[in-house]
Amino acid sequence: MKRRINRSTRQYFIVAMLCIIIIGGAFILVYFTVLDGIKKNYQKEINVLSEQLKTNTVYVYAANKSIPAGSKITKEDVEYIKSYTKQDQEYYMSKDEIGMVSLIDIKEGTHILKGMLTKNTIDNNLRELEYNTFLINSNIKENDSIDVRITFPNGEDYIVLSKKNIKNLSLDINNCFLWLTEDEILTMSAAIVDTYLYSGTKLYTAKYIEPSLQDASIPTYQPSISTLTLMEQDVNIVEKASKEINKRLRKELENRLEIDLLDTNANESVTSTINNDVISNQIKNENEAYFIQEDEQVTEDIVEYGG
Repeated sequence: MKRRINRSTRQYFIVAMLCIIIIGGAFILVYFTVLDGIKKNYQKEINVLSEQLKTNTVYVYAANKSIPAGSKITKEDVEYIKSYTKQDQEYYMSKDEIGMVSLIDIKEGTHILKGMLTKNTIDNNLRELEYNTFLINSNIKENDSIDVRITFPNGEDYIVLSKKNIKNLSLDINNCFLWLTEDEILTMSAAIVDTYLYSGTKLYTAKYIEPSLQDASIPTYQPSISTLTLMEQDVNIVEKASKEINKRLRKELENRLEIDLLDTNANESVTSTINNDVISNQIKNENEAYFIQEDEQVTEDIVEYGG
């Protein structure tokens, strides 16, 4: 009986071990099969991503500093870097575009597209001239696009120069430089003479909000025959007119500065008066508190003495 039990136990043990081995082997086989499948899937995805990265890798020029609209792109303004994008290489600025002019303000770090640039076409008749004869608005900055306009005392208003980039701007002295053709120089000179001859006439600027999107205005100012005749008869009339107009603008600027100074002094005076009143009230309150404290002390002494 005992032998049968031992034999039966041994058989159960052997069967159990075989089951464990078979189940364990099957588990290990399934585990490694699944693991191999996962590895293959991951490897496939990695290969796809690597191919996408390789396909989407482009080399671009990026601005290493802010570039204002109208500025010429130089080698010092950009750096050549690797980038990942779905845009084709052909859309980005290449080495051949160095020297072109930016149509818009380009912030530091921006990848420069070809659409942001235009050819630097310089007219053979283009000249850089200095002007201090028209009022430059305080919101205008270097390289902004402007129209120069003339307004007469009767309300008539004309465009003298259209969409000019302002250069070497000095707002404090109302001075700047413009690039003009011969015809534009003549037109501007006539406008200066008209401003000098007709009291109350003014030359001023109008700024373009989005110069890359807005077309240039059509000039509407036409010099009168009498003005052109005067310019022919007196070769110094433009210089005389420029000096006189500049004196007027300087006087207006000085008047504005005096008004601002008076306002500042008035504000400082009011502030000083308020501060003095506050200090006086503070001293008054401190004195009242002191006398109240003294009265209380005297009262305490009288009570104590009387007691």
